[in-house]
Amino acid sequence: MRIRNSPTVLSAADSQQIVRIGLVICCALVLGSVAAEGQEPGVADVSGTWTLEVTLPDGDVFTGTLTLHQDASQISGTWQRDGAREKPRVRGEIKGKAITFFWILNLPARGDGVDAAVRMSFEGEVGDDTMTGTASFGSRAEDLDWTAKRTG
Repeated sequence: MRIRNSPTVLSAADSQQIVRIGLVICCALVLGSVAAEGQEPGVADVSGTWTLEVTLPDGDVFTGTLTLHQDASQISGTWQRDGAREKPRVRGEIKGKAITFFWILNLPARGDGVDAAVRMSFEGEVGDDTMTGTASFGSRAEDLDWTAKRTG
């Protein structure tokens, strides 16, 4: 007995339906991979807890915990210096592996009775579980080096 291979002929409507199903599957795969990351494609993930160290000009190191949340390219969170009660809000942005963020630190009055608010700004680059860059504090003329390591 011999079996003949005969081509199946699809109607135009069947062909269109197959193409639609293929497009839906492709879109689902692409959207699924982006949703799985929780980020825009190509944007580093900085969500989590970081130990941040800033090296001061005299060699002392300013250390604390940076807790970040990320929504696409926008970042938010808190900063807490080791031993301090205050937890200023952190706001910033990430583009690819480039990161910028800041917080406002409220300093108590000294002698003159006037409280001061100092903007602490950071620019840097994100690695796998590290970040490095430069920071500026208020009107300070020189930039300071900083590093961060992911701890959670």
